[in-house]
Amino acid sequence: MAESVASAAAENVTKQAIECASPYLHYFLCYGEIVQDFTNHQNSLKLRKQRVDTRVDEAKRQIEVIYEDVEDWLRRAEKELEETQNLQDEIDRAKCSKWCPQWGWRYCLSKKLAEKTPIISELLEASNFAQVGYRGSLQGIEFITSRDFMDSESSKSALNQVMEAIKVVNMIGLHGMPRVGKTTLAKEVGKHAQEQKLFDKVVMFTMSQNPTIKNIQQKVADIFGLKFETSSQEGKAEELFRIMQRVNKVLVIIDDLWEEFKLESIGIPCGDDHKGCKILLTTRHQQKEIQLRILSEDEAWVLFRDQAGLEDDCSILNEVAKEVAGECKGLPLAIVTVAKALKDAEVFIEELIMYGIGNDCPLCCYPKLRILDIYDCKSLKYVCGNTSTQGLQSLESVKISYCPQLMQIFKMEQNENRQDAVLPQIIWNDFPQLVTLENLGTLELTNFKRNSKLEQVLKLEDEVEVEVEAEAEEEMKIYKLEWLTLEELPSLIHFCPKGCHFVLPALIELKVSDCPKLTTSFFIDSQEFVYCKTKTPQLIEEDAIEESATVSNAIFNKNIC
Repeated sequence: MAESVASAAAENVTKQAIECASPYLHYFLCYGEIVQDFTNHQNSLKLRKQRVDTRVDEAKRQIEVIYEDVEDWLRRAEKELEETQNLQDEIDRAKCSKWCPQWGWRYCLSKKLAEKTPIISELLEASNFAQVGYRGSLQGIEFITSRDFMDSESSKSALNQVMEAIKVVNMIGLHGMPRVGKTTLAKEVGKHAQEQKLFDKVVMFTMSQNPTIKNIQQKVADIFGLKFETSSQEGKAEELFRIMQRVNKVLVIIDDLWEEFKLESIGIPCGDDHKGCKILLTTRHQQKEIQLRILSEDEAWVLFRDQAGLEDDCSILNEVAKEVAGECKGLPLAIVTVAKALKDAEVFIEELIMYGIGNDCPLCCYPKLRILDIYDCKSLKYVCGNTSTQGLQSLESVKISYCPQLMQIFKMEQNENRQDAVLPQIIWNDFPQLVTLENLGTLELTNFKRNSKLEQVLKLEDEVEVEVEAEAEEEMKIYKLEWLTLEELPSLIHFCPKGCHFVLPALIELKVSDCPKLTTSFFIDSQEFVYCKTKTPQLIEEDAIEESATVSNAIFNKNIC
């Protein structure tokens, strides 16, 4: 009897010991199977995540909103894949030391893999999504940030009034004359309402004088994500009415309302039908009227200048622009339209005629200018007064006529850099106040006519190459000048300074006429290079350009000689 009891007890202890040791023996004995099962699940999760990622990307391209459970699954899958990669690295290290296995380390790894595999299996089962996203409602392109809204005192005051009014009043009317900016302000109200989350939905549409109800209903339906099940106007109105009643707070902006209109015919609930639905009208029928006034003169000019991209140093153009801005009568829409047209035009202007401008010529506003013709500007004193000529690198030809007050082409204190002026051609007619010219070293063609005060053309500071001769006279070469005309210049004494010897190797044609005081001599050498020297008031007979007794009538034409 005692032996039987002892045998039964021993058998029970052995059974319990085997049951307790079974999982641990499994980790030791089935290590290869556990690794293979884990690897298969890991690869399946990688492929499944790639497939879900592809579906999500496609849904986003279709402007769909991704379901939260899909995004949560992707985050969990990403986390598990990172952890499984660490385990895979441990498996790879175990393969490298398979001839000397560490049994305790292998046991721990096998246990980790066995515990991770069911977690991966659950993720795989949860990845069978019928859809990964849905078509969300539109926000309305009207409320995308625009530069049209100006922070003027009138606009800011009206905006603040509207934002306060929509909190307590069901229907607000924005009143103002045409083109004063009511639509722009209404859009700004909608944008602020969305940003401040004052309403669950904000919708805006235009009624105009002849509204198309079908199009308006479709636009409202797009904002609410509604697909109509009916085709009639009345049926669509009822569908819109019901879906809008389900939204707690709605702002409806109706622009350009011409006459009394029943909103229920579109499907918009208001008043007792939906106390959370606020209406903003750009019309005269309202519970609260907010006056949007025209811009003040200063506000109008600031808006015009900013939209046209005008600089403060473009004084003459600014004077003209102010007159243009004044004609817009303070209407923001008109100001913006005209200013943008002016800005676009300036950038591409290559030929410009200026007539009757004042003291300064705003060439800085025309960076691509090639040809400039200034005519009959009785008050013009400087072509480029307060403006650096660095921005005039495209300028090729300048013609100036009938400018009696012109004194300098470039104001000297603003033109210390001699590399600024690179004009190939310049023509000067009828500006008797001009006394001295500079920066002519790169000219190819120049005509000087009818100036009563011009005494000297070239100065030592001009951009020409200087070579010192044995006689200690400075020889200056103007390599590019091909055509030179000096006509009707009664005060002209020197073409070049005294003691200077100028060479004009490229000169093709020279005309000197009616310059009675000119003391500069012109002559040519055997290579038909033209020289000029200010030493004697007479032409040298043997080297004369043309047989002429005085310097007041000299003509040279290389094509004829």
